[in-house]
Amino acid sequence: YLGSLDSKETRRLVSSDVMGAFAPPDHLFFMRASTLMAQQFDPGRLELQGDPFPVAEDVGSNTANSVAGFALSDTGMLAFRPGGSSNDDRLLRWVDRSGKALGDLGGVATHDSVTLAPDGQRFVETRRDGQAGDIWVFDLSRGTSTRFTFDPAIDDNAIWSSDGNRLVFASARDGSVRNLYVKSAGGAGQDELLLKTDYSKYPTDWSRDGRYILYTEVKNSLDVWVLPLFGDKKPIPFLNTSFQEGRARFSPDAHWIAYASDESGTGQIYVQSFPPSGGKWQISTTGGVEPHWRGAGRELVYVNSGAIWSVDGNEQWNNFKAGTPEKLVEGVIRNHTLFTRNNVTPDGRRPL
Repeated sequence: YLGSLDSKETRRLVSSDVMGAFAPPDHLFFMRASTLMAQQFDPGRLELQGDPFPVAEDVGSNTANSVAGFALSDTGMLAFRPGGSSNDDRLLRWVDRSGKALGDLGGVATHDSVTLAPDGQRFVETRRDGQAGDIWVFDLSRGTSTRFTFDPAIDDNAIWSSDGNRLVFASARDGSVRNLYVKSAGGAGQDELLLKTDYSKYPTDWSRDGRYILYTEVKNSLDVWVLPLFGDKKPIPFLNTSFQEGRARFSPDAHWIAYASDESGTGQIYVQSFPPSGGKWQISTTGGVEPHWRGAGRELVYVNSGAIWSVDGNEQWNNFKAGTPEKLVEGVIRNHTLFTRNNVTPDGRRPL
């Protein structure tokens, strides 16, 4: 589609799979399946002319995310990534709190939604295959992985219960909307539907007392909800605004919730009491996503600009006299969505 900067006019130029780009002097480049195409473009009439023609075959792309692996310079020079290399290929690496590499975990793969178990002996992840994907559990002591879900639809964003015995996860098996399911972490039994609504949901945390699950609801914006696992089990809105708010996590005592929000115009880390009492505190100063409570809750760590930052509560979170954010690990995270929930060992010494 072509959208005008000075009006609301939008017109469709071409049907294609992913990503388009203009290149001088007068051509539009776009993907069709795995072939990079070009077609002459008239900037005066804002119309395509002639027939499209192939420029490069077997160009890597990710149709699920509408991303293609090519780029064009102002002089018309083209760079592209061959097919077979994926936008989602990633490497998991242990580091210490100074950022020193301690070793890689497994090989390069489509690691996604990676979450360490509470005991630090396992992690769960989603392995994607195009627009589908399943959840796998990796045993760190044995170096083995076990497939956890088998539905042909996408299953992702698995979260451990505090005792490590169950996993709650999102699945689109009922259609395009992701609902919440729960299952024994050992893989036995059936996937149990936990919550079904009209909008997609992603679990982000499970309180240590086992009573609540935090999840993000995707509506016109991202909102934070709490699902009680007792009583009538009716979801409770925690943050339901026009801003993008998510990645919420309970403090160890479940009296506080840390989350990321763009209400200031920049993504920052905030903390509010739970149940809400009306007060909130901004913890990060220069931006932040993916908050984590470490250990007994004296420390919050989060990601900003690819680095891991730490804020010490000095045992005074109740008064929120938080310390000054300090950078722990410099520039090791390519994709911050991997650093989610509990990807620091229980002793706080090794981020994954």
